[in-house]
Amino acid sequence: MTPDSYLMAFSVKNPVLLAKTPRAFLWRVENQHGPAVLKVLTDRGVKVGDMIGTKFLELCKGVGSVDLLSQCERALLMEWLPGPALKDNVPTGQDEEAAQIIAEMSMTLRRPAEDGFIELENHFGGALPSANIEEYPALYCAAFARAQAMWHALLVTTEEKCLMHGDLNYDNIMWSDRGWVAIDPKGIIADPCYEFGVVFRSPNGEEARAAKPDRILNLASLLALHTGLDTTRILQFGFVHVAMSLAYHFRRSGTFSNTDLAIFQGFDSLQLQLPN
Repeated sequence: MTPDSYLMAFSVKNPVLLAKTPRAFLWRVENQHGPAVLKVLTDRGVKVGDMIGTKFLELCKGVGSVDLLSQCERALLMEWLPGPALKDNVPTGQDEEAAQIIAEMSMTLRRPAEDGFIELENHFGGALPSANIEEYPALYCAAFARAQAMWHALLVTTEEKCLMHGDLNYDNIMWSDRGWVAIDPKGIIADPCYEFGVVFRSPNGEEARAAKPDRILNLASLLALHTGLDTTRILQFGFVHVAMSLAYHFRRSGTFSNTDLAIFQGFDSLQLQLPN
């Protein structure tokens, strides 16, 4: 993909490719004020609804998030963030500082639910509640049955729904001249405890530690401490989130991510009870 038409649309120049994924291409570009980031979605990015995150950035107006400078069609122009990312700033094995930053950011970004965003029921294409777990390897069927039951119980017992970032992991938090800000929101409407489901598999490179039950429990306690939310409910949503991710991956490829599977088993070993 070349960004030529978008360079003209946004009046920017000198593109340098930063990253390419199945869902988007990102370039560092120059505008009249200095460096910026041009992001152009691929067909897959458009199909899975990544432009919904752009609506979330519009609501934030740069408060707790990267500043959206302009957008058109499937492209957006954002402020340049010097970094580092949170994953590069937090010492290996230390969760206290990261948990406080993520917790505080979640509260800054949280907004009242409104139309036009992704309901949790439809996140990951509804892969977990619709999964036929009898097709899964027999070793994991019972755990996925527990996750499905937890999913339904959490939805029934949700008393408050809010609009949240939806992918607040270590890679999506960057340093700016305004402090820590979030990038790449999904725009999910759910119980506020769901925001932290993705945090349990972060940061990359520490997958073995992330799967340990003691780490899962400690991280949930830290997040609860800094948000005033319920530790057990954060754990329950963490369990169903990783199950959702695994179910989605299995539906697409017929296989499981070894990293997510290890974390899923770590959660399952906690023998979490259904909410009531």
